Amino acid sequence: VSFGLAGSLIGNVFPLVDRYLGFKPKKKSRELSAVVRLLGGVMGVNYAISRLQWMDHSQATGAITLLSLGLWFIFDRTLHGFGVSVLFALVGTAFGVVLVSHGLYTFASPDFLGIRAWFPCVLFLSAVCFGAIGRLMTDYSVHKDGKSQKKA
Repeated sequence: VSFGLAGSLIGNVFPLVDRYLGFKPKKKSRELSAVVRLLGGVMGVNYAISRLQWMDHSQATGAITLLSLGLWFIFDRTLHGFGVSVLFALVGTAFGVVLVSHGLYTFASPDFLGIRAWFPCVLFLSAVCFGAIGRLMTDYSVHKDGKSQKKA
């Protein structure tokens, strides 16, 4: 439940920050196909985390970090999007550490502070993904007849 609420929150924060800074995302980044490609990339990174056999944890963390930054560069490229994603990763990691320290959650083989080293990278990538979804959803408006129509 907490991750779903965090996803909804971050999906709403990106468009609010865009509006506050007067930033208009590029049309390409607001297309459904771009968001679907990003979702595929996120699922691919998550699959790689769970299925590939790494020699040690630092290899996995380094690869996931580079993949996360690469997907941010391909699909977002905004400094405030980077900042919001880093902030979400830091807050989410702190929340994870609190859950682990109180015994409410455990990782199979923790690296530091009871969590895996790749955990902040996955949160960063999740923020980029939910931010793209939030931007896409704010680009559409629903009229009285219930039909969805794209804003000009």
